[in-house]
Amino acid sequence: MRALQELFPEISEQQLSRLVQYADLLCQWNQRVNLVSRQDVTRLWPHHLLPSLILLKIFPLPPGATCLDLGTGAGLPGIPLKILRPDLELVLVDSIRKKILFLKMVLDALNLTRCLALQGRLEPNSAPPQLRKNFDFVFARAVTSLENLLPLARPLLKPGGSLLAWKGESDEPELRQAARKLGFRYQILSVPSRWHHLSPKFSQLRIFQIFPED
Repeated sequence: MRALQELFPEISEQQLSRLVQYADLLCQWNQRVNLVSRQDVTRLWPHHLLPSLILLKIFPLPPGATCLDLGTGAGLPGIPLKILRPDLELVLVDSIRKKILFLKMVLDALNLTRCLALQGRLEPNSAPPQLRKNFDFVFARAVTSLENLLPLARPLLKPGGSLLAWKGESDEPELRQAARKLGFRYQILSVPSRWHHLSPKFSQLRIFQIFPED
């Protein structure tokens, strides 16, 4: 909790309470639905919540941005980001019904508005009409390879929109290879060293911003 308040000294009591409630609900449901690995249940904050939220310190998400969390699983990174940035318009998508039931329960329990959980398996280079070209950003954390991810994200993005993929330093060669093969622009976001002590994930974490329409 101290790490969260060091990163976000402006966090409100309501936001802090919602994050704690979300973490508690995730732990409870994880006993019967595989939301995160069992060894990570006791490390939710440093391994999952803080690495999700760090985006807000290293990337300027515009006010009111429309975002889709692809393969969201337990709602990461989407729900923590929504809690700290309630202005975001967020859609959470996953193919597994039990995970969507969990997410709908969380949205209701936390009273998160302008946020929707949808069950579905997106197809490469195709998207349901209500989602097609509808988003400024697609989030993807621990989903699939970049070559597989890009055809899933592309039809969801508005012109000029971008994919934000949570990866690691070891994935940078994959990024460069995919960029050469598929012909996209990108930038690599990393966590400043002054915050590395707050999470064991921070030193290796990379968030790739990919512009698939170029």
